Amino acid sequence: MDIKSNINSVISTYRITEEQKDDTWSSLQKALDKKSTANTYDSLDPQLAMLKVIEYLMGSGNIYNPYEMYYNIDANEHRYQKLVGTTASGEKIMEDTEEQVPMGQLGTLRFLQPLLESFHRKNKKGEDNSAIASTLTVAGYQQAKAMRDAILHQKGTGVRDEECISHDSDRAEANTDTANRIWEIQAVVEAWYKATQGESFVPWSQKQAKADTATAEQGQAILDQIKANAKTKKILSNQVTEEKLQAQADDADGINE
Repeated sequence: MDIKSNINSVISTYRITEEQKDDTWSSLQKALDKKSTANTYDSLDPQLAMLKVIEYLMGSGNIYNPYEMYYNIDANEHRYQKLVGTTASGEKIMEDTEEQVPMGQLGTLRFLQPLLESFHRKNKKGEDNSAIASTLTVAGYQQAKAMRDAILHQKGTGVRDEECISHDSDRAEANTDTANRIWEIQAVVEAWYKATQGESFVPWSQKQAKADTATAEQGQAILDQIKANAKTKKILSNQVTEEKLQAQADDADGINE
């Protein structure tokens, strides 16, 4: 079995089976049946709980150097090195580093990537299409419907009674409350990312748009330079030089040899 096949074989063991889903859920419910556990669970602050989950994934405070180790013969010691680039010929450029990172950083960032991207999702029109936006959109239409029907009911021209109208308003409030809860969790994830990575998360779509703009600007700059060079070359080729003036004078004197 080659390396890739062996890796794929290991990966397949991490797929959660239907039985594992059922067993996990059953275990969680049994744990919550215990009064002490249930009380602790109920007292958890959702934002702190989310932060705890992320810190757990990151390795619970354990750090290490994630880069390749090698033995430096001249210094007679082991060192770490990371890839910082490649040469024109494709050779790797390595650099010594003493950087320390949380043990779970690689997997955790990849685990959170889709979630972070979802916070900034846009539709084809470029409008916000995140879970919060779509939930608030539904809430907005529900509330608008309730207000419209309330006015019609008051005028005596509506077809829906007060209970139905009130239910629409309740649905709008429920969805708005859900959007607020999602925002609370999103705030934790985005705050954690900025605090640990040193910058706010930028979705791939924005990075791609920025790269496309930079490429377009670079292309335009090159094109402008090519045009400028061509124009300069044309001007120089038509420029009256001292040699041309002398040749014309010689022709006029009839002494051109």
